[in-house]
Amino acid sequence: MFYLSKDKKTILDGRRLTVGYIYDGRFSQLQKDTRDEPCCKDYMEGLSASELEQISELLQKVSRRFI
Repeated sequence: MFYLSKDKKTILDGRRLTVGYIYDGRFSQLQKDTRDEPCCKDYMEGLSASELEQISELLQKVSRRFI
């Protein structure tokens, strides 16, 4: 399960480890901001299809809230 951080800029997993970031409404695992902490090494080799689907669903839910 994935969650959005309070600042709405970071995707976290159930253990509160960083999975990726949201930049301009898009998911990325690359750091664009030096203030961002690096992604957890568990996720740096890529995400599975089901993990990407969960993140996509999370982003859709969040974007509906702000529209």
